[in-house]
Amino acid sequence: MKRSFIIKILFFTVFHVKMTAQIGFHIVNSARSAAMGNATSAISGNHALFQNPAALINVSQPSAIIATAIPYGIKGLNPIGIGAVKPTNSGVFGLSIQHLGFDALKQQTIGLAFAKRFTEKISLGIQFDYIHFKSIDYGNL
Repeated sequence: MKRSFIIKILFFTVFHVKMTAQIGFHIVNSARSAAMGNATSAISGNHALFQNPAALINVSQPSAIIATAIPYGIKGLNPIGIGAVKPTNSGVFGLSIQHLGFDALKQQTIGLAFAKRFTEKISLGIQFDYIHFKSIDYGNL
């Protein structure tokens, strides 16, 4: 029994895969997550809107966030994201809009997030994203 447990722990440690649907990444990171080496699971508050909706539960008042960057010094690839978070009696709601690209290649994402606290240490978050990808050579996806 103990050996089986150790094998399972080693398996999940070595073969850890991020479980995502569609393209598997968010185009905007907040400055706080970038400063922490993109350790997005450790961030709470409205900064978690772009990556970790369960951590939105720590937001106590309505707030907004704007995030952008210029990766590799290329201005045409700068991602831009805006979001708003509103706590209610039933949980915390969030709305995010992200944009990346230029005329030849664009990706736009609109996300609706919800977080609910079940116990002091357990909260659940879910986010639904609408992703629009446009490329001149390949059309819309």
